[in-house]
Amino acid sequence: MNDTEKKIIRSLCNNNLSVCATARELYYHRSTIERHIKRIKGKTGLNPQKYYDLVKLEEMIKEV
Repeated sequence: MNDTEKKIIRSLCNNNLSVCATARELYYHRSTIERHIKRIKGKTGLNPQKYYDLVKLEEMIKEV
């Protein structure tokens, strides 16, 4: 996972899974966040928009 995807995962955690709030916080367009979420799903098989998957992703980026 690249640094941008890690930032998005952290921001989704901090913003209660809100894509709009994440986009505002990171100064990205909402569709850009959605595109990165789709890439994360493809790479890991986990959906960052689901709570339990997001927790697993957060643990993955902490280990690295």
